[in-house]
Amino acid sequence: MICVIGGGEWQKPLIEAIQKKGYQVLCINLYSTTEGSKLADYCEIADIKDKQSCLKIVKRYNDKNNIIAVMSDQTDIAVNTVAYINESLGLYGISSDIADKFTDKYKMRQGADKVSVKNPLYKLVRNKKQICDFISKVNFPIVIKPRNSQSSRGVFIIENFQDLDSKIQLSLNESIGYDDILIEEFIDGVEYTVEGISIDGSNRTLAYSQKKTLR
Repeated sequence: MICVIGGGEWQKPLIEAIQKKGYQVLCINLYSTTEGSKLADYCEIADIKDKQSCLKIVKRYNDKNNIIAVMSDQTDIAVNTVAYINESLGLYGISSDIADKFTDKYKMRQGADKVSVKNPLYKLVRNKKQICDFISKVNFPIVIKPRNSQSSRGVFIIENFQDLDSKIQLSLNESIGYDDILIEEFIDGVEYTVEGISIDGSNRTLAYSQKKTLR
């Protein structure tokens, strides 16, 4: 059996691929009515950001069904939970430390700085005064975003102080487990995504694409 964390439409292809390989799928998702949840052989309801609850479910199934892998796809908020469960059960996967670095946008910026990859100007902030201090140096527009969300939830381009007042709390609400958000200099242009894989220090680019935005 293989456990898939998340059961939306974007996890459906992964679940189908696992089942074609002859494995049963345990899906953990917040809803039982989504496409992936209905497709899986077993579905358990839990918040996929709640590592302990998900681990308890996997352990319960593991006692009877021998879960050989825990994974997800197309969802940032499952990455830390997947890493945590795999570490707890001694299964193969990235460490919690690596998962944290690649889902926390502030730590991503810091990591890029360390290897001399250019970043927009950025700062971690907790209140409006800190944001205003940053704006006084870079001017509008600026971007505010949660440290660790997905699908652009809580991400806003701010053009003026009136917009700022209405958006700060919305962004903070999506910063999972943190009481701060990231503020960045806005850089206009075309956004590209590069997908790749790294094995034993060897990096390979698999695909790149121009991103479409909904606004």
